Amino acid sequence: MDRSTLIQDFLSELEQAEAALLTWGVVDGAFTHDEVVERARIFLEQRQDGEMRPTELIQHLQDRKLLFDLPGGASRLWRTRMAEGIRLIARLRQMFRFEEWRSGPTLVSDYRFALRPRSYPKRDVTFSAAMQAWESAGVLTAERRKGIVALLTRPGVSTLAGFQVRAAERVFRDLAIAQCRGMIVTVGTGSGKTLAFYLPAMIHIAGMIEKDLKYTKALALYPRNELLKDQFAEAYREARRLDDLLQASGKPRLTIGAFFGPTPKKAGEQEVGEKWAKGGRRVCMSVYKVRIARMHWRNDMAPFGHRKGARATRM
Repeated sequence: MDRSTLIQDFLSELEQAEAALLTWGVVDGAFTHDEVVERARIFLEQRQDGEMRPTELIQHLQDRKLLFDLPGGASRLWRTRMAEGIRLIARLRQMFRFEEWRSGPTLVSDYRFALRPRSYPKRDVTFSAAMQAWESAGVLTAERRKGIVALLTRPGVSTLAGFQVRAAERVFRDLAIAQCRGMIVTVGTGSGKTLAFYLPAMIHIAGMIEKDLKYTKALALYPRNELLKDQFAEAYREARRLDDLLQASGKPRLTIGAFFGPTPKKAGEQEVGEKWAKGGRRVCMSVYKVRIARMHWRNDMAPFGHRKGARATRM
């Protein structure tokens, strides 16, 4: 049996055992060291795998950050990433200045837990089939076709998942109407949610770019700095795939900026100015306010009554 499959199956067995308590709201349960070793021994015997030792199987899970050895007083306690993650979320507390966090009120009053087999969407939609679906839906123009080819023509990518095709169609369709609507994409980690958003977004932005008119065309908000770093790098790589197409049309490159760090409490220069080089075009974002410097709002996108051609001011 493939080693990765073996590790994943053993992880699933541990999670199923943990689920018996988690479904009843008990988040502090854990395996002892002896229990984990014994489970690993029985698992390997049932799979008739004589090449891997129980301790080696456990070490593989630890190396992949799927199983954690936690302090538990006189004994060692073990939880999978799933169980420890749920425990940390369920035990979250509010912390105020000059107050002890252990006595603070909890942030999660209750939760519901459901364990399902791991699954990933199949990537079985060819580019030609995706193009045909978008064309049938009336959202594929000649300009968008060129952009899609530029973004998707790369080594290792030959098909799309069905949800990516449907999401792109929905975004393209919604961009064509004046009504403001939302869309939620829910699939497992690593399944391609980013592409489902950036594909239609960047294609649409490429069509909006004008040579002598610069303004912010999209904002992407991320709840964690580490996620922002990963997604920013991916978005930058995707944007560069459109460079040749835009250059051939006499348009400037698609540019991306990021505000990395704790969310500022105010959108003033003192709070966010040090994050940016002086004199550069920049976008500063906070949860409640947006500040644009040296960019212009289009008359049909003017926020809070800004007039056409007016420089966006501090809000």
